[in-house]
Amino acid sequence: AQRWTEAYNEAVRLMAIENGQKLVWTLGATEEHCPECAALNGIVARASEWDALNIRPQNAPNDQLTCGGRKCDCSLEITDKRRTRDAYGRLEEIMLAR
Repeated sequence: AQRWTEAYNEAVRLMAIENGQKLVWTLGATEEHCPECAALNGIVARASEWDALNIRPQNAPNDQLTCGGRKCDCSLEITDKRRTRDAYGRLEEIMLAR
């Protein structure tokens, strides 16, 4: 069942990149979140920025997240919200702090 979710997330990511859209990281329903998922929550960046840094929710095995993407229920959702100030820099900081 998890593979379907990964395929869906990949389709959303590719469509958003192609259309120049923005994505927002949204925490899932799991009780505890790894430090990266918690820090990424609410950040709005261009799909191409998320892609350039290879930051993806779930997608196990995922070396970018302490949770490894296993049992991760977070998502990147298409949004029309304003891009987070210095989104790329913030994403880099979160990934470097790992």
